[in-house]
Amino acid sequence: MEFCRRRKIILLFLPSKMTWCFQPLDVGVFHSYHLACSRLLAVCTAQGYTVNRNTIVPMYGAKAWSITAQPELIQTAWRVAGLCPPDRSTCFCCVVYVCECVCV
Repeated sequence: MEFCRRRKIILLFLPSKMTWCFQPLDVGVFHSYHLACSRLLAVCTAQGYTVNRNTIVPMYGAKAWSITAQPELIQTAWRVAGLCPPDRSTCFCCVVYVCECVCV
């Protein structure tokens, strides 16, 4: 735990079957990533590139991530999920904080 405190890492222990509480993280971040991948796929196929499940992620996954992994988007998703800053009006009340929350 000291390792986490020194590096300002937030350590959470979640009760089992609680991942549904954090759906906004999926919607906010991963949905945007999926849309960016879909747009890149459309551009590639329009340009005549052969794209399949073996080539799309290695070729365009990093580019799609750089488009979508913006700090504002990630911070908004954490805020909507009630994780940072902590919001007990969400199902966050079931989560036990081990380290202090340090939101940037």
